[in-house]
Amino acid sequence: KMSVWRLPVVLTIGFNRFDMRGDKINKYIDFPVGRCSFVNLVDRPSEKKKVYELRAIGNHSGSLLGGHYWAYSKGLDGNWYEFNDSHVKEIDVGMLVSSNVYYLVYEMVGVRIGEVIYS
Repeated sequence: KMSVWRLPVVLTIGFNRFDMRGDKINKYIDFPVGRCSFVNLVDRPSEKKKVYELRAIGNHSGSLLGGHYWAYSKGLDGNWYEFNDSHVKEIDVGMLVSSNVYYLVYEMVGVRIGEVIYS
């Protein structure tokens, strides 16, 4: 069992999307798109109370030799946006979970990133 003693303010989870031969793994990964906690990852009781919110998703399509990356991010207005090259558009929450997800970025609820960085 893997466990964490202290959770970070920003938690990034990356997925191995390529096998040993370099072939793309297109497995669908289900993950929480709203608020969640990671109680199964922590042993310290005070860490079990911490709640996270999904803030961004990195996506990849294609192969190890060539492909395309794009991102989804939750705006300050609470809406989700797709950032794809020079295009930005609002998207529906239903588009977030897919077999293209490469990494997830969760932010601890109640802690402002700017306060942590600049304090």
